[in-house]
Amino acid sequence: MVLNYVCFVHAKVTMSSTSKSNQQKPKEQWQVMQPTRNWLDLPSDVMANILSRVGVHDILENAEKVCTTWRKICKDPSMWRVIFLGYSELYLFNKDLATCKRAVDRSQGQLIDITFGDFGFFGAVELLQYVANRSSQLRRLKIKTWNTSLNGNWYVWTVLKKFPLLEELSFHSYDISERTVESVCCYCPLLKTLKLNIRKGYFRGYYLASCDKMAITIGENLHELEHLELIGNQMSNIGLQVILDGCHHLKSLDLRKCRFLDLEGDLGIRCSQQIKYYVCFVHAKVTLMPSTSKSKRQKMKEQWQVIMQPTRNWLELPSDVMASILSRVGLHDIIENAEKVCTTWRKICKDPSMWRDICIDYSCQSLSYERFTNMCKLAVDRSQGQLIDVTIAQFGYFGDFELLQYVADSCSSYRSSHLRRLKIKAYNSLWCRRWTEELKKFPLLEEFSLYSFHIPKEVVETVGCYVPLLKTLKLNKGKSTIFGGTIATCDKMAIAIGENLHELEHLELIGNQMSNNGLQVILDGCLHLKSLDLRKCRFLDLEGDLGKRCSQQIKCLKLPNDSLEGCQYVYGHDSNQ
Repeated sequence: MVLNYVCFVHAKVTMSSTSKSNQQKPKEQWQVMQPTRNWLDLPSDVMANILSRVGVHDILENAEKVCTTWRKICKDPSMWRVIFLGYSELYLFNKDLATCKRAVDRSQGQLIDITFGDFGFFGAVELLQYVANRSSQLRRLKIKTWNTSLNGNWYVWTVLKKFPLLEELSFHSYDISERTVESVCCYCPLLKTLKLNIRKGYFRGYYLASCDKMAITIGENLHELEHLELIGNQMSNIGLQVILDGCHHLKSLDLRKCRFLDLEGDLGIRCSQQIKYYVCFVHAKVTLMPSTSKSKRQKMKEQWQVIMQPTRNWLELPSDVMASILSRVGLHDIIENAEKVCTTWRKICKDPSMWRDICIDYSCQSLSYERFTNMCKLAVDRSQGQLIDVTIAQFGYFGDFELLQYVADSCSSYRSSHLRRLKIKAYNSLWCRRWTEELKKFPLLEEFSLYSFHIPKEVVETVGCYVPLLKTLKLNKGKSTIFGGTIATCDKMAIAIGENLHELEHLELIGNQMSNNGLQVILDGCLHLKSLDLRKCRFLDLEGDLGKRCSQQIKCLKLPNDSLEGCQYVYGHDSNQ
């Protein structure tokens, strides 16, 4: 059964009795018929995945009250392994802390990740203690606090001892006490990620001595730390030196807004060598002349410098990974540039598996066409019989027919006997009749796509006779011919499809001008069709039984006025038409 069915209807309107404004309305109307989806048919794991994105408040107050099935899903402990209490949830629960505790209880000890988006609300401290008493398996804790009068830091370090399995702690505050850092070091031995960031507006409210003590505590105790964020911290080079000495496993270090660091010397070099990814704030030592403008002086005083990862040695990448990267470069760049870099890359570029998929597009090339054709032939030869997918994006240039003949040389030749997919965009319709004979040489073809201004029925007849394994056929017309062509010619092509391609599963006929007769033959002959694309087929009348039959027989159906978004080649630049 088709879930979404859109049809093009010719409305029968008597214009004599209508007003002038109504007469100006088009006679063609679009009718959308979309059956209501039964959400209860979704598997429980899929439904749980959807509901997990709704939010704690909406789940407890709305979703679980819809039906017994949803209520059962919402009570499953696996639904509450991750709890996010953002500002909106905490505001809604401000007067009902019991509801918030109910979410924690439902996890039944499986809670591993909890986020407090605003730790300044009334009852947040009590809720954190409640979590600590019932969730010893917690792995990630994120807290954002703004109300320093609550002395939230004190409550944090008192409950951290109850999270021995904690691996990630994120703390965003106006003030971070040394006691909090000491508690982390003492009670969280498995910690891998630590984020102690000073919130905006308090970057200047810290003292160097206090920040250095915090940094020294981190360096002396958290030796297994891998990721560290200290945004807005006011430590000096002394504190950073201790961190680098003690945290040998650090992979990333974020020092943005650490305004008292001077990384121009040896310490900066050490950071770039020891830390794989780090971002820092550097004070540039610049001698400012009296004539320098105020804005320029300010800009020269503070500079942002991102220290990137040291240059990667691409030769260390596995050959299969490197082949996957090079395959995205393009035929011309592989042969003319990539394979000339080194012997390793040359070996990869000559591997037959690199040439199983070839896209030939001369429109963007600057070299001569003869040289480009020879290059394409070289690519075909390198496939050594493993070629399965060929795309000729600009068929119609001089030499294209010769190239297609080369690809299809003979089934006895190794060059293309295993070809599965062939895509051709032909500007010149005269070429279509010439290369139709070449289709006989692709007996294993499963997908054939042709984008042309004119598509003769001989193409379909040849495919039907010599390509018995074909499952996907795309015969799409160019934009300029959507409103042209004759119905009789298009009906002949449609009849040829219905009478010859009985095993077809996917069919595209964008811009085809066939009538209901042609479509009827296709539906009668192609009983295995799963998808049918009839966009811009403006001479179809699907208001009656034929439209109903389409909706019942075809699983995925696209009708004349559907969007052309995603159409390849001919329609790729005009998806809104």
